[in-house]
Amino acid sequence: MKTGKIKGNAFERVIKKEFHNRRDDVGFMPGDDAALFDAADESKTLMATETVTHAYTQVEQIALTRAINNLYASGGMPRAVQLAITVPTSYEEAELRKMMRRVDAFCERHHVQLAGGHTEAADAVNAPVVTAVAVGAVKKEEYLSAHKLQGGLELVLAGEIAKEGTLVLLERMEDALREHFTGTFLKRARERMLELSIEKAASLAKKHGAVAMHDLAGGGVFGALWEMADAAGVGLEVDLKAILIAQHSVEICEYAGMNPYEMASSGSVLIAVKDGFDLVEELTQQGIAAAIIGKTTDGNDRILRNGEEIRYLDLPKVDELYKLDTYEK
Repeated sequence: MKTGKIKGNAFERVIKKEFHNRRDDVGFMPGDDAALFDAADESKTLMATETVTHAYTQVEQIALTRAINNLYASGGMPRAVQLAITVPTSYEEAELRKMMRRVDAFCERHHVQLAGGHTEAADAVNAPVVTAVAVGAVKKEEYLSAHKLQGGLELVLAGEIAKEGTLVLLERMEDALREHFTGTFLKRARERMLELSIEKAASLAKKHGAVAMHDLAGGGVFGALWEMADAAGVGLEVDLKAILIAQHSVEICEYAGMNPYEMASSGSVLIAVKDGFDLVEELTQQGIAAAIIGKTTDGNDRILRNGEEIRYLDLPKVDELYKLDTYEK
């Protein structure tokens, strides 16, 4: 298997073909951000899982954030999280204690309960590997799925892309970046990237009648656009220049030789809505960068426009952060 996320024909053969719905009270389709459980009342249970393998000091924060963001993108609210953590045998107990303190602070900040998990040390890994499971609830009529997409919807991007990836680059390439950029530039870059939750944006999107949402985690905005359209079998027309990205990310990614449009972008969310203008206006008023970047279409073409230039969106590629393993060797 190739490095990174299983996708394309391999995804169809290995995952989708072997997937079966076996219970009436559990709803899930490959491509959805979370599974839907019928709680036999006015709400249904949501679950989502994320595994993060970045060699990054606060890897558990990224895993937890990605997991609960999946629930927000599905129209729900998280209630509990579970963690499976595998650390190298060289990992110090004090470091693991710091990680668990950060987990506790995360749970307090997001009003969720840590509800179990598993932690072990193994020779098979050289950096912590964290899997987070988020469990929450959604009202039946508020559940959002990319499979509900249809042509003629506007696509709103809330939050600047590449924030998660930029945070990882700031740590993994710290010495090299300090030789190229000023300390003030790097400090401001880190501060701008820290907020990775989409809770507020997702809440406002629901208020404005969002049909579907998709958070931008591994694979970046290009990967998310493809996954969202592919789940419903619709086309896209997207204005590349409308996609929001901080200048700090542009410069750091350019220095690192990485494409920010194909880089982990937790903190950003794609929103499909009938009328995006009012949503963008309220998001902006609430301090969230937002823009209408395109629309869904009835065909199958996924078109990227860059001024007069037109090209077609490709199958999602391996997240750019995997290049760090090559860079550091």
